Amino acid sequence: MIDKLQVPALGGDEEAVVICSKRRALSYDTQLVARAHIVTLGDDVKRMVFGKLLLRDCVAVSHICAYWRWLAVNDPLLWTALAGSPARIPVLYARIGSTTAIDVQLDFRRDALDDIVSCISGYFDRMKSIRLITEDGRRVRAAVWRRVLDLLSSPGQSLQRLHLQNGDFIPPTFALAARGTTSRLRELVLLGILIPDFSLLPATLVSFAYGSPTCDCNVQLAFRDLQTILRTCPALKDLWLSVALPVKFAEIDCAHPPTVQLHRLWLNVMSDTTVTQQLLNFMTCRNMHHVDVCHFEDDLVHEVMQNLEGHVISILPSTMWDDNVCDIVATDSGDRSRYIRGAELEQMRTYPLLWSSLVSLTMCGDIKDRLEHPPPHSPCLQSLRLLYHPISDLRATARTIDPVQPWKLDNSDWQCPNLHTVEFALSSCGSQMVTCRRSVARFAYLRVPYFDSLLASCRIPA
Repeated sequence: MIDKLQVPALGGDEEAVVICSKRRALSYDTQLVARAHIVTLGDDVKRMVFGKLLLRDCVAVSHICAYWRWLAVNDPLLWTALAGSPARIPVLYARIGSTTAIDVQLDFRRDALDDIVSCISGYFDRMKSIRLITEDGRRVRAAVWRRVLDLLSSPGQSLQRLHLQNGDFIPPTFALAARGTTSRLRELVLLGILIPDFSLLPATLVSFAYGSPTCDCNVQLAFRDLQTILRTCPALKDLWLSVALPVKFAEIDCAHPPTVQLHRLWLNVMSDTTVTQQLLNFMTCRNMHHVDVCHFEDDLVHEVMQNLEGHVISILPSTMWDDNVCDIVATDSGDRSRYIRGAELEQMRTYPLLWSSLVSLTMCGDIKDRLEHPPPHSPCLQSLRLLYHPISDLRATARTIDPVQPWKLDNSDWQCPNLHTVEFALSSCGSQMVTCRRSVARFAYLRVPYFDSLLASCRIPA
């Protein structure tokens, strides 16, 4: 008889199940108190436990003990999360009792439409959260989505989180029903799905994400709709937008400032005019805890760094499509952060406040648009970390340090008197990890005598 099944998890092994006659006799609550809890299963464990039961695609996160008891000893635990095949959810619902609120995640496939509709229509009032996501590479047309969206337009009072993501280029329309004061919805994510009337958003929303799931911004948002969002959701703290925004400067200038103060903002705006910085000012980004914004050519957004006293800065390869820009992440000592995607590195020289309190600087050596001049003086800088991509050519490794060559540590042009550690590291791990580590190490060791004469520490990949 199996007493324990150990499952590798973050932070070490976790007890997943105890199967014995004494444990089976316990009540649901007593079993939970006895440390039966949710774990995330790896693919190897799912194959081992469920491979012969043809249930590998049913559940990604749940009580493995509940499955094992249900299938092997007919003694299910109390369920708290369901994910996978919608056809089996009604069966599982029947075993958990009538008062339990459930978190549900479903993969949206056309061949499972009837099961999804049946599941939602029969059990939606008991769902605490639902995630309905189109799998990568699968297309679900707007007409198919419409059957499901009609059911979701009037959720029950239990629903707190709703996440819908459409992968098709043509977005369906989600017509929200008037909710009055009964809605408890706090988090709403609509990616690749249109809302025709933002005034129907529930006032209870704390987090709202809207737009395109990719950078193509095929979802359009009018400026008046943005105003409606900020006016309709007074409790809103987190806002994520990836949209095409046709707006003129005068329209923003004439608008009344919003009364809601966001804590976190992610903004990717495609527009015919350079309005992103003006939008940031309109939403008083200087008071936000976290700002993540995309920079496009002449649509400068570097002013978000203006009043930030840098404590930790990372200069990384851009996640945008332009190779001649980079991503810059700056955090102050109070953990406020500013993230500019597609930034121009030279623009950062114009904000000396970023550098005056800087303690740690991370920079990827593969950035093509390097600094032509050293950064402002960094009297507090203690650690410099240089990242490299997996490469095997020693000459290529040497080229990656070009962006920091103007920052020679004995060059008076860049003063960082408290710098004591330089670290060479890999930016990612791949099939060439070992070869790359050796290449970077050989390159770094050639410079060890130089660093040793100036620094307390120089760390090199082993």
